[in-house]
Amino acid sequence: MVYSRAKEENDKRGFGSIKDMYNPQTEWITHSLQPTPLDPGTFRLTVGAHPCQQPYAMSLFNISG
Repeated sequence: MVYSRAKEENDKRGFGSIKDMYNPQTEWITHSLQPTPLDPGTFRLTVGAHPCQQPYAMSLFNISG
């Protein structure tokens, strides 16, 4: 947006989604006033298969793109 403004080009872009949010197949996460208790044990993923000597249970929150 800053580059577009510097070049005096169209700098009007929405920050919303291009997805159809009214489609029944659309999924998203919202906040809850009464959250459901979750099992903290489900937030980990074991990395390493049978031949692995040191499997590691990593947190799903540490995984990035």
